[in-house]
Parts: sequence; structure tokens; C-alpha cells
Amino acid sequence: MADKKGKNVIPADEAEREVVTMEDKKGKKVIVADEAEKEVLDAGEKGKKVILRTNDNQEFEVDESLAIESGTIKFLIQDGCAEQAVPLANVNSSTLVKILDYWATHKSANKDNADEVKEWDKEFVKMGKEDLFELISAANYLDAKQLSELLFETVAKHIEKMTVEEVREYFSIENDFSPEEEQEIRKEVEWAFS
Repeated sequence: MADKKGKNVIPADEAEREVVTMEDKKGKKVIVADEAEKEVLDAGEKGKKVILRTNDNQEFEVDESLAIESGTIKFLIQDGCAEQAVPLANVNSSTLVKILDYWATHKSANKDNADEVKEWDKEFVKMGKEDLFELISAANYLDAKQLSELLFETVAKHIEKMTVEEVREYFSIENDFSPEEEQEIRKEVEWAFS
């Protein structure tokens, strides 16, 4: 699909809601959060860009104002290390699309749409455990504090009603206590198992 200027516009399938990518003059992908942001870019109101390269070698040209939601990327920009593509060794392209979508949604948040953003967050975190853990790892690597808090809260809600055995299974933790050791611990901290 092409826009008014003949640029290729491709909906990114990986995101929970539609995220649009465009190709710039050099053929690099440009992430825009939605059609409204695409219209701003088409109108020529482009800000400074930073190129992010994922661990699967996909490059995304992103507004610097969005990229600095990452403490890691912000530091690299401030240090002058973002003139070339910023390598994101622990982030794959599908995860980065989700993160950029989150940042764009929260960047446009205000008191008038706070309830909508909260509902959006609830839908955003509806994903499988593996995807959730992948997103947590990437958010941690990128030092994306607000996103990390949302994801940690999501995991906490998932495990709050689980038994010790269910938590072990959820996190793939092997029980390395003997039955006697486990019984002794249960006696010492009985309150934790009730």
C-alpha cells in the first residue's frame, strides 16, 4: 500500500494495535504509531531521527523524542553515540514494535484520555508468558522504567494467587530442596505458605 507521496506503508502485524511503518527515501523502515502520526510525518513536520537496529538486523528509524523513553538510548544519544544505527543486542524486531507502540501511546497520554490509556494497557499486556518475558527482558535492557513497571505488575497479578509449586512451574524453577529441608522451611515461615 502506498501513501500520497508513493512511500510504502505496511501495517506491522506484530503489534497489538495497528502500528504503521513507512519506508524513507533510503529504504529504511520508519515506525509511526498510527495513521495520525503518519499524517504529521507526511506533512513534513519531522523531528530528529535515530536508527535502531534489532538483534535480527532490522533497522527502524524512530523519532528521537520517542526513542529517549529508553534510558539506554537516551544515554547513547546524549553521549553522541547514536550517529550510526544503535544496536539493540537483546531486542528483536517484533518486540521493538510493541515497545514503540507502548511509548507512542503513552507519549500522547493526557488527563483527558487517561482512562483510555489504562484500558489500552490492559489489552497490551494480554499475551503469552513467553512474549511477556521477552518484553520484560527488552524493557529492562532498554531501561524503559514505566513499561517495566507495567510488566512487573502484570506478572505479580499472574502469580499472586498461585501456590509455591505453581510459581516454580511458571518461572521454570527447579525445586532443589529435599523433602525434609522443604518441610523445615515451611515450619519456619508457615505464614508464607497460607
